[in-house]
Amino acid sequence: MQSPTFPSPVHSAPALADQGLNRIWSRPSALQQTGPTTVPLYHSCSSSVISDEEKKQKAWKYEGYPEFTQWMASSNDFLVVRRFSRLGTRAMLLLQDDLTRLEEEIQAMDDYTMNLPSGSGGCGSFRLDEGSPRAAKLREAIPKLKDYWGCVEAFSSMKSRQGAQDHQVRNVQNWLHNHGNAIDPDEQAFIDHEGDTIAVVSKQKSLLRLLLERFQPMRSLFRVGGRADRVDSECTKYYSDRWFDTATTAAIIVVGLMMLFAPMWWLNGETDGYKRLGIITGFVILFSVLLFGATTSSTKGFEVLAATAAYAAVLAVFLQGGGGPMQTMDYSFVNSSISNWTGTNWTNGQLLFRNSS
Repeated sequence: MQSPTFPSPVHSAPALADQGLNRIWSRPSALQQTGPTTVPLYHSCSSSVISDEEKKQKAWKYEGYPEFTQWMASSNDFLVVRRFSRLGTRAMLLLQDDLTRLEEEIQAMDDYTMNLPSGSGGCGSFRLDEGSPRAAKLREAIPKLKDYWGCVEAFSSMKSRQGAQDHQVRNVQNWLHNHGNAIDPDEQAFIDHEGDTIAVVSKQKSLLRLLLERFQPMRSLFRVGGRADRVDSECTKYYSDRWFDTATTAAIIVVGLMMLFAPMWWLNGETDGYKRLGIITGFVILFSVLLFGATTSSTKGFEVLAATAAYAAVLAVFLQGGGGPMQTMDYSFVNSSISNWTGTNWTNGQLLFRNSS
C-alpha cells in the first residue's frame, strides 16, 4: 500500500522571516524600504508630534502589542488566554501512541526470549540485558514517559481551571473593537473560541458579588484612580476589588440579621398555627435562595443545606409557643406558707405538691 503524500511547504523558514519583516514595515501609508530587508536600529526621533487621530488610524504602529499587553496585565479580569483543549488532547494521544508502539516492541522482544531453547534468553536481568535492543528501547521510553506524564498532568490542571466568565471575554473583545487595527485580525481570533478561554488568575465570585458589580452607583463609588501599572484610557475603568469584597460581606451580614429578626417579630404577633408555619416555610426558602447566591465554593449545595437546616431549627422553636404577646405567669399560694410544701409528684402531666402538715 502506497503511503499518502503531502504537499511540501511553499515557503522556507528564511523566506517566512523576510516576509514577516516586510509585513511589519510595509503596512499601508508606511515608508517603503528599498533593497534588502533589514531590521532598523531604534533611536529617538524628534520629528513632528504625532496627533491622536493619526495614532488611532495607525494603531498597529503606535499601539499594537505593547499597549495590548500592558492593558491585559493591568487587571486579572483582562488576562484571558486560550486553553487549546483539542490540540492538547491530540498531543496527548500522539505521545500515548508513541509509548504504545514502544511497549509492543518490548513485549515482542520478551516473547522472543521466552521461546528460546533452554539455557538461553530470558528477561530476568537488566545487567545481562545491557547493550541489547530491548534495553535500548526501554531507555528510549523513559524521556517519552516523562513527556507524556508531564503533558497529562499539565493538561489536567488546565482543564480543571474555571473557564473565562462572559464579562472577562467581553472586556477583551471591547478593547480590540475600540482599538481598531491595533492587533492583526488573525491574532484577535483567540478570544472568539467560545468555551476554550480561561482567566489566567481565576477568582470565583458569588452571584451577590456579580450583582453588586452590575449596580452602577456601586461601581461609581468604588472606582479607583490611575496607577503606574494601569492604562490611562477613557474606555477602561478600574474598580477596587477589596471594596467590592467588603461590600459583599457587609450585605451578607445585614441580610442575615434581617432574616433572623424579621420572622421573630412577625411570629410573636401571630397566634394561628398554620400561619406561623407558613411564615417559617417562606423564610426558610428565602434564606436558602439568598445563601446560594452568597456562596462560591464547589460544595455550596451541602453548605446551603446544612445552614438552612440550622436556620429552620431556630425558627421552629417559635412553633412550640402559642403566639401572641409574651405573657408572664404569677404563681401564688393561698392560706399556706411555702415552707409547708415539700416533695413533688407527677400526675397526668401536672406537678403536684404534698402538704407536710
